[in-house]
Amino acid sequence: MQRSIAVLLAGVLPALLAAQPANDEPCTALPLALNVTCTFTTVDNVGATLTSNVPGPGCGSLTNGDVWYTISAPAAGPLRIETASGTMTDAAMALYAAPSCDGPFTLLACDDDSGMDSMPFFDLMDLEPGATLYLRTWGYNGTSGDFSVCASGILEIPEGDCLYHLELFDSFGDGWGTGARIGYSVNGGPLIVDSLAAGGYASKLIGVDLGDVLTLSYMAGAQNNENSVVLGLWGSAGAYFLGSDMATNAGLYTGLVDCQPPTPLAGDCGYAAWLCSDTLFPKGALMNGYSVDLDPSNQGCLAAGERQGIWTQFTVATDGTLAFTLSSPFQSDIDFAIWGPLDSIVCPPVGAPIRCSYASQAAPTGLSTSATDVSESAGGDGWVRSLDVLAGQRYLLYIDNFSTNSSPLELTWQLSEGATLLCPSAPEAHLQVSNALILPGGSVNFIDQSTNNPTAWSWSFPGGIPDSSSDQDPIGVVYELPGCYDVSLTSYNAGGQGSTTQDCAVMVDATTGLGEVTDGITLVQQASGISLRNARGSLMQALLLDTTGRVLLSTNASGEVHLPTGDLSTGQYLVVVTDDHDRWSRRVVIVQ
Repeated sequence: MQRSIAVLLAGVLPALLAAQPANDEPCTALPLALNVTCTFTTVDNVGATLTSNVPGPGCGSLTNGDVWYTISAPAAGPLRIETASGTMTDAAMALYAAPSCDGPFTLLACDDDSGMDSMPFFDLMDLEPGATLYLRTWGYNGTSGDFSVCASGILEIPEGDCLYHLELFDSFGDGWGTGARIGYSVNGGPLIVDSLAAGGYASKLIGVDLGDVLTLSYMAGAQNNENSVVLGLWGSAGAYFLGSDMATNAGLYTGLVDCQPPTPLAGDCGYAAWLCSDTLFPKGALMNGYSVDLDPSNQGCLAAGERQGIWTQFTVATDGTLAFTLSSPFQSDIDFAIWGPLDSIVCPPVGAPIRCSYASQAAPTGLSTSATDVSESAGGDGWVRSLDVLAGQRYLLYIDNFSTNSSPLELTWQLSEGATLLCPSAPEAHLQVSNALILPGGSVNFIDQSTNNPTAWSWSFPGGIPDSSSDQDPIGVVYELPGCYDVSLTSYNAGGQGSTTQDCAVMVDATTGLGEVTDGITLVQQASGISLRNARGSLMQALLLDTTGRVLLSTNASGEVHLPTGDLSTGQYLVVVTDDHDRWSRRVVIVQ
């Protein structure tokens, strides 16, 4: 960074001083580029003064030497800001929203040492796309020097029937290094290759259509054991594929796109795993889910929020004293927090935890009958006081790997004075349809009747609008075309999950279905087959696919095409039409 030099005279002795940096105030803030992956820029606060018209953010011991940068919020998803040490080894930063550089400034986040090597780190959701944000950086307790910073996020939203979300992680926070690459292709097309060049995270949206086949592959590099990959559906909890220790994962995943929500991850509070005995969490099991469940109102001592963790719960069967030990063979820095006792599990938890350890050490941690404190910061010894528990009490336990190294983790209980834990039963999924026979364009309500107290639900309505739901009792699902439609339900609780499918749960009673599907193209479904009419008269290619993506019928014509379905069995199919203006797909149900 170039600086101007001023020469001052004091008597006969000249003094050479560095001028204030150009970005010493919010209105002279320098832009910090937002990239798809972390691309570090070296910055410094040498010669900076304290900004007096913006109050201190309350972290990082801000006394002097702050400088400012502007960042444009990403088009969607999280904004991730990472730092790496230079001559400054303990920086801090705060992020603000403001209508202009004159303020007023609304503090969004402040951090001192949640990143690697006592450096700051942000991972923020729910930002206004494209909004100008102000990043304030300084050295802890007035220190000065240089360090590196990057901002990453999703730059654009691709087109498609739905968006698949590909996330790349590096547990050491320094990128994938030499050779490691992720590749994906759609319908056997050209392989699109990407990587995590620097930092600990990268995120990418892939636009896909119903019936597409998506393939992931991995090319090994130098530090494969630090790399991991998650493939999910944008806007939905869960993962189609979750891979860690990538040296053994050359061919990752091949799947048919159906835009249905994937299996939820236990990293979210709503899918907290039930604990009732000693548990070994395998490598990669501590992986955050989709939802951000912790914030300053409920995180207690966990100053970094959710780094790499898993939500669990346990219920007391008999009175006594409860303690446990958390240990990792990789010597990871493990933190945890407990909320309770609770009448029922509420996500996210309300209020501060009753036990919390944020000790900054790679050693066993947990609840101990010899400990006296109930919460500890980074300087603690890792042990907080055991719990005196009563039968029927429920507790939430969040376990977090601050080291983010995908390490396995072992939990062992120490139960005394008669204490035991309750082991639950998984739900048995059952559903009821309120109005099973409707006309085209009518709607249907669904009622969950699952047993064993489920806490989360995943419904699938092929042919319905919407085609999925996570509500307990979805209402107003619309069916536009005649036919016989199956409905599936998976119910979850901490003891596991149960699934059921009700064949032909919804009957849409009409002999034909007619409606404009897209610009100028109309689909007509009759007993003899499916007709497609193009008002523009242009050439169309029409395909009929089964649920595996296999092409059953294909035809080309101008103006109108017909797909005979008399020889096909009852079931779900996919119509895909391409002309010189557009490409669209529509799921249909054929009843014979």
